[in-house]
Amino acid sequence: MLISRVQDPSLIAGFYEAAADPARWEPTWAAVCSAFEAPSGLLFHQPNLETAPLVLASMNWSGHTPVLYAGPHEGTCLLPRPAAIDTRYRSIVGQEALGPDDFQPVDAFDALCGPLSGAGAFHVLGANVPLSGTARAGVGLHRPIHEPAFSENERAALDGVSRHLAAALRLSVQLVAERQASAVRGAALHGLRHGVVVVDADGTIMFSNDAAAYMAGDGGLVLEDNEGGHVGCEQADEAAHLAALIRDAAGGGEGGCARITRSGRRALLAAVVSPLESDDSASERKLALVSVRDLGDPSDATHTHLMDLFGLTAAEAGILPQLLAGDSAALIAQSRGVQVATIRTQAARVLAKTGASNLRALASMVAALG
Repeated sequence: MLISRVQDPSLIAGFYEAAADPARWEPTWAAVCSAFEAPSGLLFHQPNLETAPLVLASMNWSGHTPVLYAGPHEGTCLLPRPAAIDTRYRSIVGQEALGPDDFQPVDAFDALCGPLSGAGAFHVLGANVPLSGTARAGVGLHRPIHEPAFSENERAALDGVSRHLAAALRLSVQLVAERQASAVRGAALHGLRHGVVVVDADGTIMFSNDAAAYMAGDGGLVLEDNEGGHVGCEQADEAAHLAALIRDAAGGGEGGCARITRSGRRALLAAVVSPLESDDSASERKLALVSVRDLGDPSDATHTHLMDLFGLTAAEAGILPQLLAGDSAALIAQSRGVQVATIRTQAARVLAKTGASNLRALASMVAALG
């Protein structure tokens, strides 16, 4: 009967659900306690010996919890000893650190556990569950002393449950690390000036950064409903070319470059499509990376970089967007309220200070900084 309860697929699945959603530890642990007919129990995770244990879940009886395995009390450590990492305990009245042979139920319980629980003496079925390195989990199942003690069958059953607990906690640590890494990668991509869009072979958007969304709002680039939608272009021929490059890159090809025309006289967007290797080698979904740059609108950050690198003045850096967009000296002078000769002098100084031989070379330099 016990074996069927602890091998219930829903109980085992609960451990792995809790690995992905920490809120599931409480109901999962409640199911374990119920399977062992233990009205009280505690589950904790200790990442290493230098950190305090984290209580993942606990069950009480009569409003009290025997605070076994929960921390020091009056100078006595109630945590299982690292040296006893493979030890299992049965019918212990008190706490693991003393062990079944050293523990004297009457005096030791009153001195060590009585002030903590207020629940009277109790039986304990406990275990240290090794994870990796010095990381471990601790479990304790408790019954009032007037109820039957835990049996050898229950000890063996706890061993089986502990194997799933260990696997779930290792998975939990891995998922936390992956979520943290994903958050860092996302923040880094959102911080880029140029647009970044990750798509599958059909152009379905897996990720797009803030710069890509801004470009789409400014025309030319199309991002349908952000993630879950599709990437494209306003002009049909350009959209078809971009889609072909995405299919090629996602299929293992080299991809390529596509132009994206915007309305009016604004400069083009350039989309560079390249293959993107997934972290999951077993995944059947093949991905491509679409990097989008505005060829005529360097940001203030680029101006600042050029000023720092080459000693450009604010006025010289200020004419860069119009120079790279192909505006004439006369048009730039008119928009800035200065003489044409002033613009020509500033443009010549920009080329001289940066070492660019012409505006095309200057545009490449600005793009590299982006």
